[in-house]
Amino acid sequence: MNLRGGILVIAATAAAGIAAWAAPGLAIAGSPNAVVQYMFAGPQANGTPAALELVNGGLSTITIGARHDYAGTSTGPTTLSLDLPPGATLVRTSTLITGAGLPVPAKWQCSGQVPRVDCALIDLKTGGPYPLPDSQTAQLMVVVKGASPVPALAAGAAPVDAGTASVSMSTRTPSGDLTSTASVPAQAVAGPLPPRIVLTQVAYTSPTPATGSTRGGFDIMVRNVGGLDATTSSTRPAIQMSSVLKNLQVRGLTLSGRAWKCTPSADITCTYRGTVAVGAAAEALQVRWKSSLDAGQLTGAWQINGTAGFAPQPAPLPPSISSATRCQEGHMQHHRND
Repeated sequence: MNLRGGILVIAATAAAGIAAWAAPGLAIAGSPNAVVQYMFAGPQANGTPAALELVNGGLSTITIGARHDYAGTSTGPTTLSLDLPPGATLVRTSTLITGAGLPVPAKWQCSGQVPRVDCALIDLKTGGPYPLPDSQTAQLMVVVKGASPVPALAAGAAPVDAGTASVSMSTRTPSGDLTSTASVPAQAVAGPLPPRIVLTQVAYTSPTPATGSTRGGFDIMVRNVGGLDATTSSTRPAIQMSSVLKNLQVRGLTLSGRAWKCTPSADITCTYRGTVAVGAAAEALQVRWKSSLDAGQLTGAWQINGTAGFAPQPAPLPPSISSATRCQEGHMQHHRND
């Protein structure tokens, strides 16, 4: 990873690149289980984020995923309670749903005073609890801003312990209330944190049996879990990706999405000329081909190179970014909660 003049150069290899997070899901013993995941950009320890990074006066993003493995849907409230570290103030939240059967009218509704933030998964049609199926994960994206007692650190200073972030999940099923908890340490670091781009590959399944007229493929969802917006300027896009479909030969291939432009070639390059705000997602890049029979060529092992553009800052930015790509069945939707 290189940093130069407002462009974050990111190369998605097995160890470093254009994507950023994932801590293991934690579940109670037995079956069925509730599972809660922390997903955020932070310093790496054996491939797993070791701590949540906080910047005094700067932004950070936490993503929390909630799901269960009861064979069916929840029958009552699904809730998350997040305890933020001292000095982490809540800026905004947004909702991201992954899995099968989307789009769905669901959104995390949050309230409370920091450091405790309580959220419930709401059905936007009824106003009541959303019946979360075992085929979906409800992600809560939380943008926080560091304030005292998070120390203000000069560029190059070593990280300082900043407490702990913890989350608990509960969901009601016919088997009873399922619960799960997780916690991670927090660190104060020099900032601001640059954009950190997470790519999620979401397999698309045609709703009808595969014929020459049906569409197979997947969506690429681009999210910013860093501390600065990824922005477009007159000289560069907010996001540029190459090797998007390297060596993938399919029939009737199309790539589309609002503000996306792709150059067809053996090594497809795509650019996004919009803004990807902190804690938000770009418009999905939809990759489609004529027959879903070709979907067998979709793998989670692709390597995508790219850059994320941002406005130059007066202080040097820390070159910390990590990489992961994720392949999930179904679709994805995004709601900004403010």
